[in-house]
Amino acid sequence: MWHDGKSTFAGFVIPDPTMTRPLGGSTHLCSAAMAFKRLPGLPANALLILTMPDNNFALIGISGGRPRRGFDLDNLTSDNVREHYEQFGNLCGEEGFAVVGDANLPFIGADRITPLNLDELAALADTSCALKAPSRKGLYKVLIKIGAVVGTLAILGPWCWRVYRPHVDQTQQNDPAAQMREYVGAHMNDPVVPARDYVHWFVWLRSLSPSYGGWTFQSATCYFHNKQSITTASYIPWNGISDCRLTFARTARAIATNETFMQAIPPEWRGHTTYDGVKDAYLVDLQPALFRPTPLRALLRDAGSPADRDIRFMSLLQQTGAMASPTAASNGNSTVGMGKASAFLLPPGLAVGPLACGVQSWSWSSWHIASQLRYVDVLSEFPAWTTITSATVSINQTPPPGETPFLVDLTGEALTRNPIVACLRKEVAR
Repeated sequence: MWHDGKSTFAGFVIPDPTMTRPLGGSTHLCSAAMAFKRLPGLPANALLILTMPDNNFALIGISGGRPRRGFDLDNLTSDNVREHYEQFGNLCGEEGFAVVGDANLPFIGADRITPLNLDELAALADTSCALKAPSRKGLYKVLIKIGAVVGTLAILGPWCWRVYRPHVDQTQQNDPAAQMREYVGAHMNDPVVPARDYVHWFVWLRSLSPSYGGWTFQSATCYFHNKQSITTASYIPWNGISDCRLTFARTARAIATNETFMQAIPPEWRGHTTYDGVKDAYLVDLQPALFRPTPLRALLRDAGSPADRDIRFMSLLQQTGAMASPTAASNGNSTVGMGKASAFLLPPGLAVGPLACGVQSWSWSSWHIASQLRYVDVLSEFPAWTTITSATVSINQTPPPGETPFLVDLTGEALTRNPIVACLRKEVAR
């Protein structure tokens, strides 16, 4: 069996004097997928799994009667095969698929697989399976056509640019107020999650089972904003899709195996799991429909003043910090605070400095709460101009006596409206 990591297909080299135009003397490079297709009675969807001499596996997929891209693979471990087996099942859906081969794998029953080994696969190959080098004639035709198009564009391109290009109003282009209005208008419908909507996430979290097949819940982290903004510290629009990762540890080692976990979890999770062999944990990456995102314009319309933020909102955070403040019993599991305000929705290239006159602008400040889970309800008292951008719940394996093991880490933004700066009229010299 043969597979080149740079190619999109797998194959095998067989000696066959009956084939014409030999490749490399008396051997021929054949497509394993095309040979597999020739198996009598093969349904439209089928997966071939073969055991290789090095005890690794090769996998060939046929979908809709045609070789499936991404399913011509060699040198796979059993975990790799399981992952592709589940992906192929999701791909075929209700139509299902046949399993053929000689692999003995714990997640595929013996009655599920139709026997076929590598020698029998090779016997199915004929001249239609031989891989041939592509003809250069077609390539030359394509290059000639490309050259003609490039030459035409080189002549007509500059003329079309001069005639049809939009004429930019240089005055408006250099006007910071106009740039601000245009940029803010382009982001008015960006999705955000108001902090008060945390309840939808919390209800979903509480619906999860604490254990699946002997694997115990350890943490859940969800993002409700573009994760790239974490590293850039600038506003990047979110697509409105929640990204969550659940972590489960193998705690009941006497009964827990990877197979018991896969059997116990909801079926819709099975194509989204990753086993971490170093930590002996399962990671489940989901995109649950937790919210009906709110357009950004609603928060900008209701945005508070800097005084609202610094007095009313900060006082609420301080009260939360006082209730969840670190004590000898809580072992310091509490952090509550708010960052420094900075310009929000500032157009790219517009220097940070004095605010543009005569136009509304906004600022944003990051808030953070890390405490015991019972204090999550404080978000219901947050003002309408605050968002939640991430939420993590984790379990302290060695909580202090009398303290809850459930911890929460929440982040978000507070949007405030800046005072409008008046534009001073310039006196015209007489």
